[in-house]
Amino acid sequence: AGRKVSTTLGFDFAESHGLTRLSPGALSLAFSRTVELPRIEHATTLSQMLTLVGYHLDNVRTGSAEVPRLSLAGLPGDLKDLDSPESRKALFIKAMLPLVLQVNEEIANDRARVLDLRDRQTSGGALAVGDQAWLANLYAKYGVTLGNVAELLRRLDVVPVSVALGQAALESGWGT
Repeated sequence: AGRKVSTTLGFDFAESHGLTRLSPGALSLAFSRTVELPRIEHATTLSQMLTLVGYHLDNVRTGSAEVPRLSLAGLPGDLKDLDSPESRKALFIKAMLPLVLQVNEEIANDRARVLDLRDRQTSGGALAVGDQAWLANLYAKYGVTLGNVAELLRRLDVVPVSVALGQAALESGWGT
């Protein structure tokens, strides 16, 4: 039997995202790509959706489950209205953690590409025009003088997940 969100949510999230056809073991394969979720208006709806896909922080912490690739359009406006501060904080972390991991993955990919291009140049190879343009954009994005690869690599590095989550919590009041 498939997993479905109760009809009291106003729509069938599992059906609309093709999750009703997946066994619990296949859910991780479903999240090999990022699933973009629409803006979810209610914290309880978001909590139910995350539970539906088997996303539990305890399982992530113990290493028995991975963080699903979810991208939220925004946090629910009523997050501050949750009764329990612990529930609010857990939901905030569950919403933010996939985003932090996604950005860190993108940064790691950019860093690997910069290292590859640097090595190619060091060995006398020429860079394609597209690679040169991509590098120029990256230098500008990070505010680094064009050609200063060492400084670019210093700035182009992942942020520890705990630091990113802590900063997000502080700046947003745990999403409130």
